[in-house]
Amino acid sequence: MDMISFSWVLPWSTCDNAWNTAQCWSPNSNTTANEHSVNSVIEFWERKIIQFSCPFRRIQWRYKDISRLSDPQVWIDAGTQIFFSYAIALGCMTALGSYNDFHNDFYHQLFFLCCMNSGTSMYAGFAIFSVLGFMAHEQGLTVGQVAESGPGLAFIAYPRAVAQMPGSTIWAILFFVMIMLLGLGSQFVGVEGFITSVVDIYPQYLRYGKRREWFIFGTCFVSYLIGLLMVTRGGMYVFQLFDYYGASGLCLLWFCFFESIVIGWIYS
Repeated sequence: MDMISFSWVLPWSTCDNAWNTAQCWSPNSNTTANEHSVNSVIEFWERKIIQFSCPFRRIQWRYKDISRLSDPQVWIDAGTQIFFSYAIALGCMTALGSYNDFHNDFYHQLFFLCCMNSGTSMYAGFAIFSVLGFMAHEQGLTVGQVAESGPGLAFIAYPRAVAQMPGSTIWAILFFVMIMLLGLGSQFVGVEGFITSVVDIYPQYLRYGKRREWFIFGTCFVSYLIGLLMVTRGGMYVFQLFDYYGASGLCLLWFCFFESIVIGWIYS
């Protein structure tokens, strides 16, 4: 505002600027203000200074609801998200770590991994909720009413937002390519964790000739057949069965609980 004030006509003293609305009223004009009029100084502050100095439009701070911490489902959802994000109790990190040297300094690697994962999660949160906030503003709804849970966020809510962006075709291509790469990346690690575990259990059978390659092919083919069930007309119900009763939620928490007992009180 200090630099803007060095002008012959002060920008907040008139209603002829790009940020002014039809309700703008200036004390220096000959018009009479009514109950719907907005002072030109207020419009200058709210529509020029605040939005110019804020890189993210319409950021809102949600109040803290401490009572939600007493809801067990909140802790289950938070724990499940952390487990999925860090691939805890899924065997992926254990399988990948088995390729390290026995005296490998894994403390620094774990610290780096946690920092990168948390930073990526925060960055993804900004990207997702900024789009949801844009959709909520355009439709006059709250973010909770716009957001879809589960696959609806990726295949319903987000494509709807992409369709409203300039150059929607390019953004749609980039978005679905990103979804495909995320799925492939998750599958690479998950399949490798399963393959490594089984091969380590039965090395005398699977490390001979091309048996390991054939076992990988069979695993991928069976996974492909199972995945076909989820793209049929009733596939969403099959997906929800796998999602709710498979390696997620309470099942994943119990897996981690028993793994901790085995590592801490049996193998130690």
